[in-house]
Amino acid sequence: MSLLRELRARIETATASLFSALRRTLDLRDIFWIGGLSAVGYGIAQIHAPAAWIVCGAAVFWMGVRR
Repeated sequence: MSLLRELRARIETATASLFSALRRTLDLRDIFWIGGLSAVGYGIAQIHAPAAWIVCGAAVFWMGVRR
């Protein structure tokens, strides 16, 4: 029982540190950008799947070069 509690505490600590690291690195604009890009990619994939990969890949490349 004690081992299970210790394991659970370690998992909760690791999860909390992961979320705090994500909160420090991600901005709300990044989340909106990722959400918008995924919506555009999904919409294009409904028309032509390879075009969705090309457009999303180009947008991610552009954002990476821009920053």
